[in-house]
Amino acid sequence: MPTARVKPQWYRRLAVQIVLFLTIALLPIGLVSVIQTKRGDNESETNNILRLVSLTRQVGSPGKQLVERALGASAALDAFVPLLAVNESVCEIYLSELVKDANLYSKAALAQTSGETVCSAYADQTVDEPPTYVFGQINPAFPSIRLEPSNQPDRDPMITIYYPTEQSPEQANFIVMGLPLKALSFDTATIPDRGLIAATYLNVSGEVLTRSEDIDAAIDQMPPGVTPVSLLESDDNVLAAMDSHGDGRVYTIFPLINRTLYVLAVWDERAISADPRHSLITPALYTVLVWFASLLVAILALQRLV
Repeated sequence: MPTARVKPQWYRRLAVQIVLFLTIALLPIGLVSVIQTKRGDNESETNNILRLVSLTRQVGSPGKQLVERALGASAALDAFVPLLAVNESVCEIYLSELVKDANLYSKAALAQTSGETVCSAYADQTVDEPPTYVFGQINPAFPSIRLEPSNQPDRDPMITIYYPTEQSPEQANFIVMGLPLKALSFDTATIPDRGLIAATYLNVSGEVLTRSEDIDAAIDQMPPGVTPVSLLESDDNVLAAMDSHGDGRVYTIFPLINRTLYVLAVWDERAISADPRHSLITPALYTVLVWFASLLVAILALQRLV
């Protein structure tokens, strides 16, 4: 009589052992895949952050060129301060020609640290002239930029640049150059669909120099404890956080002119996320697919042999 065939225990079956061996063999490959993919995502995010910083500098390039032009004119004017400060009429004529020829400045003036004006010239009569300048918070060692409010409620504030004189500080301590607020613009046309929400310029004190509905809303919705001043004082020039409405935001800040002018940009968080195509197949799913394909090939080969 034929003897009954004894079935092996389930863990001794060939199919189970193939699955076990394939799992053990493919485990290192899966771990390497997960690690490499994670590292690639981190590198991609880092590159995106660096790209945002570069784009932030690009956004603020028009403002940098404008302020550098004013600083260059102030530096050239500094050489004539000893001659101009002793003759008010000559000084006013010289400054008037500068304002007229440049067709850029709203005003130009020489001023003392006490706030008294030595001489001044204005582009037109609608420009407000403050009775005295306030230099209490201005560092006399570096050029400073401020937003000077108008005395008239229907007029825009003025961007005022204070350039410390070197040639004759006993006669005039600062060269003051005024720019119309609308002259400070941004380069946003070359970065379409990059997730830029708003941008503004800051001075060294963190004062917001340009206003718009977008930047006002973005600043009002900053996370608790985050302000333009805190971003300026931070060692990092990039901050990714949720705003007060729960939306993911990335705040980037870049020094356009050291100790003088900075640009702050607010981006959507998707601007630094990894390429969406990379997330279609996660590392774990990729590993499972490789394991399943190898297992299928092994089972088909086994059936052909048996």
